[in-house]
Amino acid sequence: MECPRCAKEIVPDRLFCMWCEAFLPKAEAGAKASILRRFAADMLDSILSVLVPATAYLLAAPYRRTPFDDPPASWAWLATLIYAVALLLFMRRGLTPGKWLLGERVVNKMTGEPVGFWRMLLRSVMKNTLSSFFLGLGYLWAIWDRDAQAWHDKIAGTVVIKEERPAPLTPARGLRPGTSVS
Repeated sequence: MECPRCAKEIVPDRLFCMWCEAFLPKAEAGAKASILRRFAADMLDSILSVLVPATAYLLAAPYRRTPFDDPPASWAWLATLIYAVALLLFMRRGLTPGKWLLGERVVNKMTGEPVGFWRMLLRSVMKNTLSSFFLGLGYLWAIWDRDAQAWHDKIAGTVVIKEERPAPLTPARGLRPGTSVS
């Protein structure tokens, strides 16, 4: 059996090519996301979950009329609610805001299709309970796993891929950026 992307010989029971790290069930979906990239996406998610309500609170602070009036708190609650709704919409597509910003996606390990809300919810619950329960061993498992699956990925039947994005258009030879052809 050979990889559809690099055409090198691959091991049949793997999810990723060991040469080019293409996702074998659906090579056009992307390649294996690195552990550091996944960690960065998780950190972005954590930072955003704190930063969004805190920013709303600080922006609303000048509108306080009396010491007992607390519009900043209601703004923070509103920002939190909006962020939660956005997170649910992201989860329907196998994303979190951090994964979206870094070009990652959680996909079904057999088909390569983005996982839906319920599988993403299962993955998140297992991630926040089981994978972190034993001093983070569930997260670290992805380092040694041949398909880079943490415990929560194994339970949910998912993998994290770095999505293939089209290359940016380059100007034709001889043209400088900002000039046009007449």
